[in-house]
Amino acid sequence: TAVTDILTYLWSLEHRDIAMFISDDDPVSNPPMIAAYERFFAENNYPVKIADLNTPRAITADTHVAVLTRYAMEVLQSKPRPTAVIGGDTYISGMQTEFSKAGVALPGAISLVGIDDSPVALQVKPQLTSYRFPLDEIGRASVEELLQKIADPSRSNRQIFLDGKIIFREAAGPASPAV
Repeated sequence: TAVTDILTYLWSLEHRDIAMFISDDDPVSNPPMIAAYERFFAENNYPVKIADLNTPRAITADTHVAVLTRYAMEVLQSKPRPTAVIGGDTYISGMQTEFSKAGVALPGAISLVGIDDSPVALQVKPQLTSYRFPLDEIGRASVEELLQKIADPSRSNRQIFLDGKIIFREAAGPASPAV
């Protein structure tokens, strides 16, 4: 999964206290993302010391900036402070702005990795490392599955898993010593 791939990458850079920003408006994606996060740390025998930062946050168009500002401040005040934060590109880029305003070196003090590899990943400085889903393949597989289901309605549904990849950019780097 995207979360496992990102955590594996950050782990290889010596990051251990990694926060994951989650909006509470995605009941489909959130449970597998949270499960992947928890499973990764359990498999690496590392207790999550910053679990309170991983609580899904209520965020709307009206509260977007306020929620991300508050979350960025929570990250900066956390003990231990995360050395990396992951989440959707839009959220991570919003936090990146707040970290920059606070004078936090990116990726020196905190590494940021997005999920989606959306255009916003290229619009911020430093540019976001981000996970890219194979959207063309997902579309092709979905249409293929739909056509097979139309041809044979009794056919059982199947899950299709397609791997994406991390697009490496400047906002992620080796972990810095604990703050």
